[in-house]
Amino acid sequence: RRRPRAERRQANRAQRARAQSARWPSMALAATAAAVGGGGGGGGEIAEVTCHSEGTVAAIFATAPALGGGAASGEAPSFPKVRAREARVGPLGFEGDRCFEKVDADFGGHGGPLKAVCLWSADVVEALQAEGHPLRAGGCGENLLLTGLPWRSVVPGARIELGGGGVLLEVTQYAKPCMKQEHNFLDGNYQAISHLKAQGRSRVYCAVLCGGTVREGALARLHVDTRGARPYALNPAVLGRLARPRPPPFLGLAPAAALAAASHALCLLLGLLAGSALSR
Repeated sequence: RRRPRAERRQANRAQRARAQSARWPSMALAATAAAVGGGGGGGGEIAEVTCHSEGTVAAIFATAPALGGGAASGEAPSFPKVRAREARVGPLGFEGDRCFEKVDADFGGHGGPLKAVCLWSADVVEALQAEGHPLRAGGCGENLLLTGLPWRSVVPGARIELGGGGVLLEVTQYAKPCMKQEHNFLDGNYQAISHLKAQGRSRVYCAVLCGGTVREGALARLHVDTRGARPYALNPAVLGRLARPRPPPFLGLAPAAALAAASHALCLLLGLLAGSALSR
């Protein structure tokens, strides 16, 4: 017996939303919200899913500093940002922040839906401070500092769920440091947080797939292959034929164990060939 038309229509919408949620964030902004039932405010029921790892929101820096705080003449400063205990975030980021500006704003264009939130690791900040860099939390323009997450796994295409799951972010790109941050680093070496120079230490930009209220101390869950997450380097919907296929497991072994087993087998084969040649 065929299902009622309304039920079929709802099932088709859910299927399209799931298919779109793994694609480029600008396509997924509405689709993901519909799929989890949260709309723009994240108020729907969300099924419990596993995640890669869990951490916490260590600090929130929701708004840019007031004018005149040591900024150059005629230039509005964007950091250090003002700390908050909680703040609402939407498709264009935190209201009052420079990321809320237009993509082609005069100050440089850090805005737009693909750069809505600047995310960084409190653990990385502490490691840099231990090395003698004079930076402080919020001083590099980040909106959120998270602790407890393996930062090397926070790559473009990963998703981060904040709080009870109402807020969902997708990492879109690494944030390139600039010379305005020289004062935060020893000898002005702001490349210490460049992804090209120091992998696993870069800030990242995120799109807001589901908005809502972010609170300090809230749970932060990293998704790399759940909740629609998929690293862009592996995603043909983003890179097409340039996407790296995930290698199939060798004899059900992990990559490192498979490589060791293949090397051992090759050594045995070479030994047999050498022994055969000597016996002739």
